[in-house]
Amino acid sequence: MYRKLKIFGIFLLLLGPLVMLSPTERTLACSCMIPPSAQAAKAEAAAVFLGTVTDVKEVSRRTEGYYEAQVNVQESWKGVTQANVKVYSDFSSCSFDFEVGKSYLFYAYNVQQRLDVINCGRSRELSTEYPETAADIEELGAGTRFVSKQAVGEKSNSEERRAPTWAGWAAGGSLVILVISGLLTQKATRR
Repeated sequence: MYRKLKIFGIFLLLLGPLVMLSPTERTLACSCMIPPSAQAAKAEAAAVFLGTVTDVKEVSRRTEGYYEAQVNVQESWKGVTQANVKVYSDFSSCSFDFEVGKSYLFYAYNVQQRLDVINCGRSRELSTEYPETAADIEELGAGTRFVSKQAVGEKSNSEERRAPTWAGWAAGGSLVILVISGLLTQKATRR
């Protein structure tokens, strides 16, 4: 009985650091002040453009974490002069939900020398679900058009090989627990 308690205690001691290293949910608050019109939003933004997301990466650094989206620009009204740009969104409750293959009207702001978007502004997906996006494009008028290098619907290399981050953590954590449990059980049965 004592041996089983000892093994269980060791198991808990080893499991503790794994729990502390596991990713946490986003917990920062988001404060929204949506501009009243597309023209007002354009005046506040560093860049306004319509584009399709071709790739999304999660970038984690010691002091920050953010999403980095590669976007093929179809039309620009302000701040974008090339057909491909990177757009960012910090890990927070204000994170913009980029989805590969979808088109968005972006109102991006200059944050730390990069174009950032948030989910509680006028940046939205171009779809029938959001008729406001089409209304904004109409209000903005004609912009500078770009030719896309990657056709809409093609998968990027990273999209094909990308798996959810939580799945990697779960698989790795399970493997470590199984190995440790096996070693402890083997050691206990030898005694």
